[in-house]
Amino acid sequence: MIDFTFKEQSSTVLDRLFKVDKDQHLRIGWSGRSVDPAEVGDILIRPVQFRDYVMEGFVTFTLQLTQEGEGCSLKVIGQGSNRDSYLEKQIRQYIDMTDLSL
Repeated sequence: MIDFTFKEQSSTVLDRLFKVDKDQHLRIGWSGRSVDPAEVGDILIRPVQFRDYVMEGFVTFTLQLTQEGEGCSLKVIGQGSNRDSYLEKQIRQYIDMTDLSL
């Protein structure tokens, strides 16, 4: 499991890191998309499964955001793929595209 801890509240992280596409799937970064339709707030209530294109192939993983005091934590759980080791770098790149503070 990978854990990113943010200084910002979960509402700020949700607003800057996640979007809902026209098909009602949650998006993160360039190519990360929830497997099933989801709303932005769903990731605070339950783990949401995503699929993303990483290292020339698709990888499935789970994300969950939890409020922790004045900040929040994004947990990334791989599914045992040979590409799981690249998830931390991929998600960190998405975070770096925002003004969020780790």
